[in-house]
Amino acid sequence: MRRAEAEIALLRTENDFLKKLERIEKKEVGRNKALPSNKFALIWTIVKQRRFSRMMAYLSCVKASMTREIVSFHLSSSLKMDIAYKTIDKLMIHLGGIVNPGTILHSDQSMHYTYPEFQHRVKKLGLTQLMSRRGNCWDKDPIV
Repeated sequence: MRRAEAEIALLRTENDFLKKLERIEKKEVGRNKALPSNKFALIWTIVKQRRFSRMMAYLSCVKASMTREIVSFHLSSSLKMDIAYKTIDKLMIHLGGIVNPGTILHSDQSMHYTYPEFQHRVKKLGLTQLMSRRGNCWDKDPIV
């Protein structure tokens, strides 16, 4: 019996969840910290879905924390990675390509924001990406 268990244990595949955890930034935004004076110092992101007749619509938006205005959004009929890429591209057009040092892009741990290509693009643009703790919806409260 022990021999059979040992052989079964060797056949296990790698855990995809553990791979995902390696790609997640460990930093978190503290709730009681004062927000910086720069109006684009903290930017929130989210993807929402709504049903319209027989189709689904997905809205990806970026909101500035200080002014509470939506500074970038993209509406799509699918949840492909393009929705996140186009939202970030529109954000850079809105900012004029100039990002102040220390600007934080805060997101949840969804597929779009943990994808390595998205994280590479965010770093290339000069933004610092922070993510909410797993299962903590209160970190996303300011954008809803």
